[in-house]
Amino acid sequence: MLHGSWHGTQVRFTGLILAVFLMMVWVVSLQPFQATSHAPSPVATYSQGLLRVIIPYHALNSGVGQLTVEVLNPEDQVLGRTVQRVAVTAWRGQLQSEIKLEKSLAVDDLVWHRVRYRFEYEDAKKSAVEGTESISQILRRPVIHILGQQSYITGGQAAVRLIVTDTKDEVIAGLGSVQIEFLASSDKPADATPRILFSGRLNHRGTTEAQFRFPRGAVGGYRLRYIADTPIGSIEFTQDVRLEDKVSILLTSEKPLYQPGQTIHVRALALDRTDHEAAAKRSLTFEVEDSRGNKVFKKATATDQFGVASAEFGLADEVNLGTYHLRALMGDPDAPSNTAEIALNVERYMLPKFKVAVEFNENGKKQKRGYQPGDHVTGVVRANYFFGKPVDNAEISMKASAMDVTLFEVASAQGKTDSEGSYHFDLTLPRYFAGRPLNHGAARVLIEGTVRDSAGHSETRGQPITVSDSPLLITAIPEGGTLIPNLENEVFILTSYPDGTPAKADVIVHPVGYAEQRVTTDDGGVGIARLRVNRVMPVTCCDTLEIDATDQEGNHASSKVDLQARDGEDQILLRTEQAVYRAGEHIQLKVF
Repeated sequence: MLHGSWHGTQVRFTGLILAVFLMMVWVVSLQPFQATSHAPSPVATYSQGLLRVIIPYHALNSGVGQLTVEVLNPEDQVLGRTVQRVAVTAWRGQLQSEIKLEKSLAVDDLVWHRVRYRFEYEDAKKSAVEGTESISQILRRPVIHILGQQSYITGGQAAVRLIVTDTKDEVIAGLGSVQIEFLASSDKPADATPRILFSGRLNHRGTTEAQFRFPRGAVGGYRLRYIADTPIGSIEFTQDVRLEDKVSILLTSEKPLYQPGQTIHVRALALDRTDHEAAAKRSLTFEVEDSRGNKVFKKATATDQFGVASAEFGLADEVNLGTYHLRALMGDPDAPSNTAEIALNVERYMLPKFKVAVEFNENGKKQKRGYQPGDHVTGVVRANYFFGKPVDNAEISMKASAMDVTLFEVASAQGKTDSEGSYHFDLTLPRYFAGRPLNHGAARVLIEGTVRDSAGHSETRGQPITVSDSPLLITAIPEGGTLIPNLENEVFILTSYPDGTPAKADVIVHPVGYAEQRVTTDDGGVGIARLRVNRVMPVTCCDTLEIDATDQEGNHASSKVDLQARDGEDQILLRTEQAVYRAGEHIQLKVF
């Protein structure tokens, strides 16, 4: 009894396993290509009325069969059909088919249609597989990305970066080309003929740098049409741009201060920003506005062959005093395309009666580059009339002032000039000053001398000096502003005297946790030390530099400089081949 029950249970369990196995075989045999979790979706491309379809497959049996691919519209009407004999030889692969549409469609219309495919083995024992896909989901289309500006200088050189990818932001395999056309705006029908500005090839990354020059004289709103041809089709994009007529105007006068009744002489130099040549024969208007906003002068003129225009304006004896604004307007005065403006002061003033000079290099000694607290500041004050006669036996008062919370006097002296109009002074500085962090702890002191002659006229002249505890100032600046982890950083070592004069010095750099380095700063006071920040070490082990510097005159100073390091694994470093450049030199950049 017990044996018979076990036998019946075993038969039922075996039958269940067999039924499950047959169901799995049937499901696999009828499963379409795209339904398996391991196979990617079909991909379609469309160009010149020809639809190309790639159907990946996975887990198909080897054999020969017939592949039928059809394009259906929303009403299930067949717009194109292809039938081909295909041999499946591998477990995994892809089938390709090209369908010629009965009528060429625009891409925007094609995306509403579907692709239906069916693969039937010649061996009737093997089940057929089929599927239907929306073209909008599988169609690969080129996409153009433009990195450029919205406004440019007419006639000037321009550069645009073009990047062409597919709709999944992937690089399109194969050769491609781009073309940029210059089109007139809708309000300029007379200039409707397109002009080709650039034609070129895309590189293997699907990008190119297009450099071209805009037509000279075209000002206002225009359009750029970008056309990209790729193996998966073409794309066009139109961008609105604005071309501007840009001229640099240098506006000058012979002095910044005028008195009522004087004549203001002004001159303007205009240069075209496209080629930096003279903007010749261009209309230009001068305007003068007084301190109360009244237009007191206006003259329309034109630049000569050298791009220069000038004008004169005489001030009345009774005018509004204050700041006047002088303007140069190029183009239409009501809507000028280029302007320049400077400020002039109109005040009543008295010319000085004699000249006062404060000198610190007396007795042939070289002037000190800086002073320390408690030092003696010595020098000479010279006073002479403008016709050459010395201001002799004149009262003179010396004053040294510095800034703490407010301006305060730190030293003073009284005396008289000798027969040559000279006065030798000796001021003792206090032993403490409030230095400023931006000046590396140095303080500025103003030495002033006021001379009063026998007629009661007084003139004042001042000269600043710098007071610092250290004879040399040392600064360290990483080339990237902060230290970049895992890269060799160049750290600029700057040495100078308290008055800002560069100091040529021998420098020893002690990075905490690293071997010392010896650097010599150049005539500009700049030296370069190299420091690599190891990311696995704490940032605090390598962000402090101990620096010792000694100049050629024997001055010595030491300083500790804290440097910050960046966080993050991905970093970028921009490097120049030298620290200081002169105007007109070329800058070579390297990116790490």
